[in-house]
Amino acid sequence: MACPGVYKGSPGNGGTCYVYDVIKAVCLEVSYGVDPETTEAYWEYRDGCFKGGEAALYERGVPGATYTFDYVPIEVRADSDPFTVASKQGTLDSDHGTDLSFFGWLSWVAFSLVLIATLVLGLSATALKLFI
Repeated sequence: MACPGVYKGSPGNGGTCYVYDVIKAVCLEVSYGVDPETTEAYWEYRDGCFKGGEAALYERGVPGATYTFDYVPIEVRADSDPFTVASKQGTLDSDHGTDLSFFGWLSWVAFSLVLIATLVLGLSATALKLFI
């Protein structure tokens, strides 16, 4: 099996394959609470938003590539947020952080209906012009 990263050592003598991951995004899940004794409101860290409760999303680093980290989105979400709920249900694409369940299917249905309506109205208008 080939090393996907950087191999150090002699191939016949045993060596080590070094790979690394590069951070793409950070997402923290918090919950809102009120202290019953002092009635003070607070936010408490619960977990990460990504699959398995991870707080960071990574991609495999490419040896020789330069990563500047000019833009790493950092999100703080409430535990009742739809994104957080979907990630806990496992309906998020962990590679992209996108919802593949309800909203994905809803967008395809809406697109299909618009396409069908455009074709039907276009054919109806053409047919109407033929009879006039």
